[in-house]
Amino acid sequence: MAGNITSISDILTIATEASTKFGSNVWWRGHANSAWKLDAGVFRKDRGYQAERNMTSRFLMGAPSRRDRLPEKNDVTAWLFLMQHYGLPTRLLDWCGSPLVAAFFAVSEMTNAPGNLWVLAPFHLNGFQAGERSLFLPEYVKALPLFREAFNPTPAPPEDKVVAVLPAEVDIRMMAQSSRFTVHATARPLETFDKAGQFLASYEIPAAAKGRIQRELELLDVRRSTLFPDLQNLAAEIAASKFSAVGELPEPPAEPRPS
Repeated sequence: MAGNITSISDILTIATEASTKFGSNVWWRGHANSAWKLDAGVFRKDRGYQAERNMTSRFLMGAPSRRDRLPEKNDVTAWLFLMQHYGLPTRLLDWCGSPLVAAFFAVSEMTNAPGNLWVLAPFHLNGFQAGERSLFLPEYVKALPLFREAFNPTPAPPEDKVVAVLPAEVDIRMMAQSSRFTVHATARPLETFDKAGQFLASYEIPAAAKGRIQRELELLDVRRSTLFPDLQNLAAEIAASKFSAVGELPEPPAEPRPS
């Protein structure tokens, strides 16, 4: 499975192709730069495994004064989802159930660089990585240890493992974006794993096609304020707009790289 995406029509075509190859349950991720790897944020910039424990510990200490409703102290899965949601680099990598949402992240910035759309077959990934071709809940025995290791004060040796999990929706953004996650116990990019072609596929979006796809997404109401449904992002979208006529909006402002 390979090829270029130049329109929403192409996305629908590859969604059908992916469903035929992998089955109906596939996940999507958009990269504004096709050179980016499928690695979790905590492992980028050569932070090292000890940095993960330092960051999660500091977040746990600072969160109670900033938010009333927090997970139970020992609910490591809920804590990690919350950390990821608020931008802390974690061992989670975001995916979504909608190719259109993934396309938004791929075309909304770096308009001079080619982007790409990744397709993941989570059942196949878990079959290769955990010996069980199913979709895991975070608390499942084959997923939970990977979450716990993010809070371990004495890090264990890295394990070359990644599994796919369905999260609890701890925020409305997760619902709007149809959030899914892979949990990474390794800095190794997912696309470099053995037999990656049996659970992954990638399609390039040429830089010249980004503007067209972004305009088509707007026609389908896939925009910043619908994917980030809070007042802050609504206000930011409006403030960044230049109105040439009453009720007319330009292209939305660029989004940062998804975490």
